[in-house]
Amino acid sequence: MVSSLSVATLVATLFLSPVSLQAAVPTPATESPEKITEDFENRIEQFALNVALDLGKDPKPKRRATEFDGLVTDLEKVEGLPAYRHYSLANKLLNVDGLKDLVDGNEKLLQPIYERTQDLESALKKRLPFWRRHKKMLIGAAAAVVLLGGVGIHQYVQSQRRKREQQWIDELSARTSKEYEEALEEGKPVILHMAMYDRDLRRARTFMKSPDVDIEARGDDGSTALHSAASRGFKDGVDFLVSQGANKMARDNEGKTPLHTALEHHWYGEREKWLGVIKLLSTSESCTSLSGDVGTMAWELGRQTTPLLAATRNAADHDRQNASRRQKQRDVAMWHDVVQAMKESVVEREGQAKWQQALNSTLRLAAARRVDEPWHIELLLTLGADINSQDSDGDVALHKMLHSLRDADDAETLDSIRLLSSSASCTTASENGEIPFIFARTKGWPNVMRAMREGVEAKKGKEGWLEVTDFVLEYDPGDVDDDDDDDSSEESED
Repeated sequence: MVSSLSVATLVATLFLSPVSLQAAVPTPATESPEKITEDFENRIEQFALNVALDLGKDPKPKRRATEFDGLVTDLEKVEGLPAYRHYSLANKLLNVDGLKDLVDGNEKLLQPIYERTQDLESALKKRLPFWRRHKKMLIGAAAAVVLLGGVGIHQYVQSQRRKREQQWIDELSARTSKEYEEALEEGKPVILHMAMYDRDLRRARTFMKSPDVDIEARGDDGSTALHSAASRGFKDGVDFLVSQGANKMARDNEGKTPLHTALEHHWYGEREKWLGVIKLLSTSESCTSLSGDVGTMAWELGRQTTPLLAATRNAADHDRQNASRRQKQRDVAMWHDVVQAMKESVVEREGQAKWQQALNSTLRLAAARRVDEPWHIELLLTLGADINSQDSDGDVALHKMLHSLRDADDAETLDSIRLLSSSASCTTASENGEIPFIFARTKGWPNVMRAMREGVEAKKGKEGWLEVTDFVLEYDPGDVDDDDDDDSSEESED
């Protein structure tokens, strides 16, 4: 009986042609050069990792020799790779980090394989096109040509650039003359404002050549060209106008100086340029100038403020409305940079004493305006403001705060009073003879008196408070503090 296998073989022999048999045998799929390169690179990376481990505590030279030999052998036999990729793989294998050290430590095992790799690399390099083999030399030659013969090209490029610039200047001059004539016909003296608003320094320089252009000309809102440049964060324009004698203390119809305007429009321009504008405009006078009617009492000014007061308050603000946590942090950091720019400008131009005066006056204004914002007071003290400094009326910051006090029991207001209280500030007499502690006692504010005591003791201990009580008893005998009476009665009972 013929087996089923023999029958199948006989049928295949009789009925299947040689062509059909050849087609039935599967042929291996040819991989792309990219795939072959990727596989070799992965193997080389793994080999590099193993070499690094061998250089450590647990060397395995025999395994590395086998792995190295396998890689070189496969590279010698691989087909279908472009010459430059083939060479690149051999070069990469030869330059594995630490391979040379491993070979030097195991010459018998690894030196022959290393030399085979070198021979393979050299053979593959010869197969490369001329420009690939001598790439460094060609780059050097090209650099030499550029250096030696490129002078003429550079001169040509520069001449073309100057030609285009001159053409632009001619067009600008014609346009500028037309705009200037139209502005004069319409009675508009703010042609320099237009250049500053457009951040066009060349046009501004051209305008300034005309004797009819007034650098202090006012717009409908009373602003000058310096206000326009400041509102746009145009540092080069501000620098130019200041160098031409523009008045940094010029005020618009709302009493704002260019520094006020720069702070209000802080979203314009790049941050570094904006800080540069702040620095150019900052003086001890401009940092402490009140917007609006400067003759009005500080605590009646409503929204009027000074640039330094606004900047320090924004830097200290810990509860911004409608802003994310990240936005708060970024804004607070930005305003700290603004305060630093003001300080650097004032100290550099006028000295440390003027900056100290600016801080002290800002502290007194903050005490009058922001009685319920102790974090603002705290920042000013951190910056170096002196709570014992007096203004021309002899008032310290504590005087200002007590005068503008609306709620003597408010927790944040009492925190501000603690910060501003010292043995000196509590007993300083103003020009009209007013003393903060006696003023609080006359008003019948026990919580305020207690906050003063806590502030003094926090700075100088109980000795500081004894100085206050001794002064007050000598100046105006009476009950200093109900707590003192309680303490003394307890001591007598003991």
